Amino acid sequence: MATVTQMLDRLTSGRATLDEVAADFAQRSWPKRPPLTEAQRHGVDDIDPPDENSWAAVHADSRLSPQEYETLFNAMQKARQ
Repeated sequence: MATVTQMLDRLTSGRATLDEVAADFAQRSWPKRPPLTEAQRHGVDDIDPPDENSWAAVHADSRLSPQEYETLFNAMQKARQ
């Protein structure tokens, strides 16, 4: 299975449709979010890049339109149910 980052690359390059990526996201086993660091609790993001298989990778990807982000978020939520 491709990583989340790879799926986003495929989407933004036109090699995959939003429906294909959303279907993948709906079937994926998403890792639980790690606890916030002290810096994050004070509104400062970590400087490390996000895990390429986490929702943080999607959240950090500025190439997504609001509609794409919402569609993928809903698919991720479906997988967590």
